[in-house]
Formats: sequence, structure tokens, C-alpha cells
Amino acid sequence: MTLSPAVRIGLFATIGWVLLVAGFWLFGPEGAPRSGLARLGTVVSVLAPVVLIWMAALAADALAVLRSEADSLRLVVDAMRREASGASLVRAESLDAAPPAAAAAARPRPAAAPAASQTAAPGDTRQSRLDLGPPEAAPPPAEISPRDLILSLNFPDGPDDSEAIAALHTALADPDLARVIRAAQDVITLLAGKGIYMDDQQPDLPRPELWRRFAEGMRGGAVAGLAGLRNREIEALLARSLREDDILRDAVHHFLRQYDRMLGAQVARLDDAQLVTLSDTRSGRAFMLLGRVAHSFG
Repeated sequence: MTLSPAVRIGLFATIGWVLLVAGFWLFGPEGAPRSGLARLGTVVSVLAPVVLIWMAALAADALAVLRSEADSLRLVVDAMRREASGASLVRAESLDAAPPAAAAAARPRPAAAPAASQTAAPGDTRQSRLDLGPPEAAPPPAEISPRDLILSLNFPDGPDDSEAIAALHTALADPDLARVIRAAQDVITLLAGKGIYMDDQQPDLPRPELWRRFAEGMRGGAVAGLAGLRNREIEALLARSLREDDILRDAVHHFLRQYDRMLGAQVARLDDAQLVTLSDTRSGRAFMLLGRVAHSFG
């Protein structure tokens, strides 16, 4: 099993401390205290550094894992954006490279000025008007499945999570869902920069009917149960950050609006189990946490 750098450092520090204590015990001065309180103090002084070493090592290891996941998520979404931009560029280049003859044929020709000898009689209907009808609208994006919707709003766990990456690609093809996903990515990244990670949060998942009421426009006590993330320390940090950080405040308000609109459009398509799963995604947890701090639920 491969040990992380933080765990290896903790292991080496523990071994060093044990060797130091053993050396002091073997070669130190005689006359150790005999009272129970003194012995308790000796045991605590020996074990406390070991506990502190491993608390620091495990915290550093968890922080490294969460930072790696955040970086992987950022890379995946950035790759999706570049792919979408590249596809648009290819289409534009293909249009620019059309053969001159085809381009000339596609351009509307100016109407020829009628000659005096060819003026049509008032009742002549041989030159009928060509009705092209309204311009053809671009086809709407295919409706995303509830499963892909949930996977895309939870984001891939890394570059090897091909299933979630495919779902994210499908969701980004829908302009409305793309706005929600990018807004969620922005706030999750900003929160991670403040040491707040959605994977660490353990919400009390709301009942599905609360999400349906919220999607129908209900606010206040009727949907107060949606504030399922309760952490006073994080709430205080976020409340202070929203007052002081303009970038975070704008990103949070934008995300809350976009997620609210997405719920209004998608809730009717989801069954109760899917609504519960959606609320437990990284985006859903962020919405519950930020909505609680911003008093969106009443």
C-alpha cells in the first residue's frame, strides 16, 4: 500500500519521538516520581505529542485529497469548455472554407431591373412570389435524463470517472444547465479556497415534498426544512465572507438564482428518490448551505 507524504511524515515523526522517549528512559537520570498524579503527567506528556502528530498528519492528508479532487474537477470542466469552444471554431472554419461557387450560390442575388419592353401587365400572375417561410430554428438540445442530471451536478470524482464526465458533457450541451453547472463550479471552487469542502458536509436530507413546494414558489416556514446543513462555525465564516468578499457574494447570488430556476424546470421530472439523491450532490449541498446563510428558505 502506498502511503501519502503526510502519513509518511507522521510515521517518521512518531518513530523519532518513540526513540527519543526510549533513549531518555534508558539513559536518563534515576529517581522518577512515584505519585499517581506524577505518573499520569508522564504518560500524558509521552502520548500527547503522538496524538498531535497524527492529528496533523491526517488533517494534512485529507486536505491534500480534497485539493486534488477540486483540481481534477476544475480540469474536467475546463476541458469540457475547451472542447465546446473547439467545436464552434471548427464549424466556423468549415463555413469559411466553403467553395467560392457554393458561397456565391448561397448568397442572395440582387433582383434585375425590369426592362421597359418586359414590364409585366397589371394582371399578370406568371411571376409568383417565392415564399421561403420563417427561418428554421436550431433544434433544441435533447432532454437530459434524471440520472445524467444528478451525475453532472455532482461533478466527476476525477479524470477516470468516465460515466460522470459523459453526463457532464451532455448537460453542458443545454445552455440552461450549462449556466447552473458553471455557477456551481465557481462557488464550490471559491468555498474550497476558504477551506469549506462539500464532501465534508453531512446534511440532513430534506423530504422530497419540500423541494416540490420550493420549486412551486413557496418560501418561509413551509420550506424551512431545506436548510439541512447546520454548522455554526461554517455559517459564521460564510456570513462574514459574504459581507467582505464581493466576488464570493456575486458568485453565490448567481448560483442560487440559477439552481432555483433549474429546480423549477426539473423537479416535476424527478421522483422522490431522485430528488433526495439530487439534494445530496455537491451542487445540492452547496445550495442548501448557501441558501441557509443567505436566508433563501425563510
